[in-house]
Amino acid sequence: MKRIPLCLILLFSLNAHACLNIFAVDSTGKAHYLEHWFFFSIEFKQKEIAKNCKAVEKKLLAGDYSYKNVSDYGAWLLMAGRFAEGLDLFRGLSKKFPSVYEVNANTAVAYELNGNIDSALYWENAALKIRPSAHNNSEWIHLKILEARKELQSDAGWCLKNNITGVVNYVKEYYRPETHGEGRSMEIFRQFIDQLGERFPFTYAGDKVMGKLMMELGDAYQAASIYRSYYCYAIAKYLYPALAEELNEKMRLILMKYPAGQTKLDGQSITLQKNNSPASKEMTAPEEREVTQFVNKLVHRPAIKNNKIKPLNISELVKKAV
Repeated sequence: MKRIPLCLILLFSLNAHACLNIFAVDSTGKAHYLEHWFFFSIEFKQKEIAKNCKAVEKKLLAGDYSYKNVSDYGAWLLMAGRFAEGLDLFRGLSKKFPSVYEVNANTAVAYELNGNIDSALYWENAALKIRPSAHNNSEWIHLKILEARKELQSDAGWCLKNNITGVVNYVKEYYRPETHGEGRSMEIFRQFIDQLGERFPFTYAGDKVMGKLMMELGDAYQAASIYRSYYCYAIAKYLYPALAEELNEKMRLILMKYPAGQTKLDGQSITLQKNNSPASKEMTAPEEREVTQFVNKLVHRPAIKNNKIKPLNISELVKKAV
């Protein structure tokens, strides 16, 4: 999701590394050096949601009814799982402030979380007209996700036959190992990281669109780091089990490109080929135990704890917003 204040900090912490000694293996089995490379970790802090919701509520009760505070309050309600109340707030707020990007973008999120994809698309496009370069130019990814969700409404197998984005072709065209991961392809990876940070708090097993998106991202990472690809494929397999056979084969081929030794894929031992590449974490095949722990952060996430949050009068908030 997007336009939800601080969610990158609170719910999906991104480890941005300015490392100077990272070596990675690409899909050809060759090692190359990556400068200022990064990947993501998953962290859910539900207690922070209630804390921040209360902080904004305190401002409102003190008489500060700026549309920003009201919008922030609605965003935290959505993060707390109060989807209906959040939609009520943004439905009203968007009528009063139709030219404010954050309001339109949050309205799109609210409609999406409530299952109204047509309205989500309308408000997403409205937001992008106001600020096309929003969120580090990454909003095109959310638009593609919404378009795919729309397709799924009429064709349950759409994601098996189609890609969500053109990220793989883009990276194939622009990624150059000799630039150490800098340039246009690096920017598109950053855009995906930004969007994943906002979407994973609302992503659960059975999400075909996000599953296919992670598979595509894994395919794109093959040009730079098959270690990253492997993790993307593991998440994709959890989200969209129908892709498991294809993903298992992709993961098996990745493991074969690493130095001699053994690892496991779905409980089966895989013998790795020799490779004299420099040693580093990404030069070593992903360990199934670590990958499972990573995916389990999604599987066993804390439940959305909204029982302690009693929303203020939504209609009054919208009426007083200035």
